[in-house]
Amino acid sequence: QSKIPEFMFVEKKQEFNYANGTVEIYKLDKNSHAKDIYVAYLPKEKIVFQSDLYNWQKNAVTTATVEFVEEIEKLNWQVETVIGSHSGAVLYQQIKDEIKEFKTKKSRP
Repeated sequence: QSKIPEFMFVEKKQEFNYANGTVEIYKLDKNSHAKDIYVAYLPKEKIVFQSDLYNWQKNAVTTATVEFVEEIEKLNWQVETVIGSHSGAVLYQQIKDEIKEFKTKKSRP
């Protein structure tokens, strides 16, 4: 017998508790990649899961990546690792360093 799937719509934020911690599903306020884009944050593990906002490859930072990190900073999340649906895991500090380089290149004539 097939099971009917259950759906939950998240307006802004939804928390789920599990045995050892919490997962927060969060809608980003502003992102140029998509009108409605969500990330998952695991505060205890200091991990953010995202899709399409950063892909782990050379010169992967985009305006959407900058907006993603700005949102994390605004929320004051303690993040050490970012996991991407297309790119695996990367240190958050690496993304921040790449953003500095991205902004420097963008500001040059």
